[in-house]
Amino acid sequence: MVILTDYLPYSFEIYDITIYYTLILYIIFHGVFASTMVLLWNIGSAYFCEPSEAGTYQSLHLSLTGVRAIFSPLLGVLFYELLGFTITFLIAISVLLFAMWLMRWSYRRDVGISK
Repeated sequence: MVILTDYLPYSFEIYDITIYYTLILYIIFHGVFASTMVLLWNIGSAYFCEPSEAGTYQSLHLSLTGVRAIFSPLLGVLFYELLGFTITFLIAISVLLFAMWLMRWSYRRDVGISK
């Protein structure tokens, strides 16, 4: 939604604060997704392992999330400086879509669904 404000710059002002319509949609969607984050953090990463391995799997997941939190902002700034705003966001969107596809593929493989 942030990148859409570059292409759909429709907005209004309240008390000298510019409010973009696309960012209102972002806030609504972010609220829905953030409210489900607790489920993802508590049970999501342990879905693909045995119950006896859940603690180890969760610890590994959180450790790798920490590593990602260290390096992602640095890579984001690097890509922004080298490639610009739009390409950097397109890279982030592509990685997110790939991750969503990978999770769907993993789930279908685990459950035994053919497509």
